Amino acid sequence: MTARPISLEGKLTDDIHIDTSEIPESVRHRLCALTLERFNAFVAIPGNAEWLDARIAARKAAKAAKWKE
Repeated sequence: MTARPISLEGKLTDDIHIDTSEIPESVRHRLCALTLERFNAFVAIPGNAEWLDARIAARKAAKAAKWKE
């Protein structure tokens, strides 16, 4: 894998594109396992699951409202 320079000039974006084919399989599996572990720890904290559900519902409502325009 070769390092590619990243341009820091231009507009900020919410779009991030990662070519996962360049990530070794063992690293992908470890990343998935750690992400799931941290997510489960997060939702185990009282109130976090409800907070997350509310954020998801708000995002879906905003998206639906945008499509109605």
